[in-house]
Amino acid sequence: EMPDSEQSSVILRFDRCVRLSGGDDALVFIGFSEDEDYPTDEEDWILIRTYNTNHSYWDTEEIEMSTAMEAGHDDNADYFFIRYVQSSGSDGVRGGWNLDNVQVFGDAE
Repeated sequence: EMPDSEQSSVILRFDRCVRLSGGDDALVFIGFSEDEDYPTDEEDWILIRTYNTNHSYWDTEEIEMSTAMEAGHDDNADYFFIRYVQSSGSDGVRGGWNLDNVQVFGDAE
């Protein structure tokens, strides 16, 4: 659910291992909706991070999402969603997204 007031800082934190082959992309999107159903139109999703090199080790990632969250408030959204996507190239298969400990933190203004 979207917070009642705008946040001065919103951080998405997660542990990730992204195994990619040549030509692969791993993408992180945030989307907004007025109800509990996730957005189905591509234009309702905002790209917030792209990976295009192999990360075959576990690491903690933090993504600052304040600007994206402001867009959700501007659209009067009640809910936000995080989407992890992989597009595959033609250089074989490596394993894609591995995620753990997904968290969202915010500081009120």
